[in-house]
Amino acid sequence: MNQDDRTRYRTNVQAEIDGVALYRALAAIEEDENLSGIYTRMADTEERHADFWREKLRDLGEDSAPTHPGWRTRILIALGRAFGPQFILPTIASREQLDSARYREQAEARRAGMSGDESRHARL
Repeated sequence: MNQDDRTRYRTNVQAEIDGVALYRALAAIEEDENLSGIYTRMADTEERHADFWREKLRDLGEDSAPTHPGWRTRILIALGRAFGPQFILPTIASREQLDSARYREQAEARRAGMSGDESRHARL
């Protein structure tokens, strides 16, 4: 493992933290209980992904990893709260598609089935 792996793992943790925050926020503001439950399950999946990448960082001797959603995610959450989930869903779907493509390029993510998870999230 090298510095590129560390950077990649940190980037992956951040992307997953952003996903967790988005889906938890959507679950909280969604009025439809079925959709709220789907968002909660999606957040749980993103949390498992974040844990996976945190473990990879720990294996490299890294004790610190991102812990808070980024500014773009915080803005999306604010927009979702102001205008409803439907307003931000196209952006979230695009992000999930990008994550899926990025994970297809990473052997660890492919072995863990993360690309498929992200593709399912984009479809949902």
